[in-house]
Parts: sequence; C-alpha cells; structure tokens
Amino acid sequence: MKGNRTKQGNEALPTTETQLLTDKTYQFRYDFTEIEATEETPASFNYQYVNVPDINRGTIITAIIRTRYTADQEAAIVRKKQANEDIDSFIEYNNFANYAKAMVDELSTEDYEELKLQIEDNQFNDKAAKRLLRKIAEPIIADEDNLTEQDIEDIKMLFSQWRGNGVSYEIDDKVVHDGKLYKVIQSHTSQNDWNPLVAVSLFVEIAPPGVIPEWTQPAGAHDAYNTGDEVMFEGTHYRSLIDANVWSPTAYPQGWEVV
Repeated sequence: MKGNRTKQGNEALPTTETQLLTDKTYQFRYDFTEIEATEETPASFNYQYVNVPDINRGTIITAIIRTRYTADQEAAIVRKKQANEDIDSFIEYNNFANYAKAMVDELSTEDYEELKLQIEDNQFNDKAAKRLLRKIAEPIIADEDNLTEQDIEDIKMLFSQWRGNGVSYEIDDKVVHDGKLYKVIQSHTSQNDWNPLVAVSLFVEIAPPGVIPEWTQPAGAHDAYNTGDEVMFEGTHYRSLIDANVWSPTAYPQGWEVV
C-alpha cells in the first residue's frame, strides 16, 4: 500500500518509520522517495507501508511479501518449483522476497531500538487516561453548587453506558443512560428493567443546580417526593405540596402545584 506525508523542515529522507495505529496494530513504512515542493503543495515523502501486529523481522518481511502474494499463491509457486515447473514464477517471487528481506535487513539493532522507542512515544492507554481523568472529575461533580451543563457534557465521556446484563454496580459508581449522567446510590446487580430512569431508588441524576429533574415513579416512601420538591412532568414544572408523595401530578393533583 502507498502513503504520503509532508516533509518537516530540513528532514532527511527516512529509511523506515513505525506508527502505532491501535493497541495491537503498527504501520511499518519503507521505500521512501522525496517529492519536491510545488507552488501548490509542500515537499513530501511517498512511501510503501504494511500494517503488522508486532515489530519483528519475520512479521514485517511476511507482511511485505503479502502485498503481492497471498499465502496460497506462495505455496503454489514453491510446489511448482519443487516439481521443476514454472521456474520463472519462482524466480519472480524469490526476487521480491529478497527485496523484502533486504529492506528489513537494512535495519540495524539501533534502528529496531529506535522503532521501539517510536512505538513507546506514540503509546496512549485510553483506559488509564480515563481512570486518571475520572479522579480529576470527582471534585467537579462533588461541587454541586458550581456544576455546569458543560461540565456534565465533558465528564459524561469518561463513564460507561449503563448495562442491564448483570453488571455489579457499587455506591458512587457513575453511568450514562439516555444521554444523562447518573450516580449509583445503592449497590446492586443490574437488570434490564432497572435502568436509571425507572429505578430511582438505585440511581440519582447528576445535574447542574437549577435544573429541574423529570418526575419518576418512586419505589416507596424512601425515595418519595417531599414538600417543596420540584419536578418536570409532561413539560410542566410542578412543586410537591405534601411529604411522602408517590403520585404523579395527574394521578393526585392535590399533591402538586404548578410553579
């Protein structure tokens, strides 16, 4: 496969380069040629590349050979050569295999060490970064009086979506559901019908001050609405007039007033 990248300043023509693509895939670049700058485009390098699961001599050579020959084609050529048939195809294959070996053999021990250092430089552990950022986010979440909607939007990406397939949730765990951020207030093992919108005894929404939460059906007296609690219900803002209020504004209008 062919690639191109912009030349950086007075950068010399590279011999090889390695770039980490994902946790288990590396791009090995070779056979560089320089393209001179024009009025429209800056100087750049063309190169060939292969994607490999590891940086070692055998893996890279095989990957380069596979750019032209599949494993089945390679085996068929070798069998014919052993049978003294189609020698020309074997010579063509062997020349290309030697080209791949020569390309990799140009790398010294120091070159391989440099490739490993390039990989380490490009390494980014997404899970570790999220763990660190969640620790940084906790004081922001705890500062409820100053929490903003933008804070919530930024913080949500650090936490996993709620799942109902037997996940063990502990108190203070955070989850995202239906675009909202929730905190676990009771340890439990999740079930499909215990999502944060329904299981209000298990979750509480993390929201900025002044944001009126949607009314949800209380499970009992322990999570019922009390006098002065405010909710949004079917697009209207209500305030509870009684304690231990487990009814919606339509089910028991006497327990609510429109704000």
